[in-house]
Amino acid sequence: MKKNIIVKVGKITLGAVVALIVVGTIGMAKLVSDSVLYQNKGNDTQGNSVKQLATYGYDLDGFNAEYSGKEIAVTTMGAQVSAIYASNVTPGTEEAADAVICDSPVPGMEYMVRSVIADDDPKEMESFVTSFLTDTSKLYSRLFYGVNWDEGDTIIVVANDQLPTLVFVSEKDTVCLPEKVEEVYENVGSQVKSIAYVNSKHIEGVIDDPAGYMEYVDTFLANAGL
Repeated sequence: MKKNIIVKVGKITLGAVVALIVVGTIGMAKLVSDSVLYQNKGNDTQGNSVKQLATYGYDLDGFNAEYSGKEIAVTTMGAQVSAIYASNVTPGTEEAADAVICDSPVPGMEYMVRSVIADDDPKEMESFVTSFLTDTSKLYSRLFYGVNWDEGDTIIVVANDQLPTLVFVSEKDTVCLPEKVEEVYENVGSQVKSIAYVNSKHIEGVIDDPAGYMEYVDTFLANAGL
């Protein structure tokens, strides 16, 4: 009788532990997924962009005065989004830009999540804990949000990019490591592509050396016939 009670208690305890692990895993997966998908929730992204232009010393008022009422075609996107966009359009079509410029693109969604969890520690990025949290979050995003992280794997998808593409590598980058950004460039499928190196932190090349940065851009556009 006593043995049966012990067995029952053991089963109940084990079941409770398993339930806690499952609930905790789902909760952490949701937290990580939401942190990625809703990272700009509540942020004034438009206002922040205007502040960035001021930081870069861009004459926004002069631009508005010169081009007010005129139709111009310029699209700004994050480097990773630009790379994925370029990989999903056909050159010469209405949807396709003439060229794309990717400044220190994130190598992929999974890489980004791993780097955040591991606080940019390369060794910790491959640890069991980081891998477990990443894999469960990846599955959660797929099941509950319909988001497939593999479709945001920049290194792989750029093989379909056929637009003229310029990739900037920030040599002091600790967010998107230079060797990973180089890998993105190497896999770009376009025959018209260029790579530029700036001795700066993540996406700060245009701040540290505006003239040198724009020289890279102008040379790239000229070589692309633009």
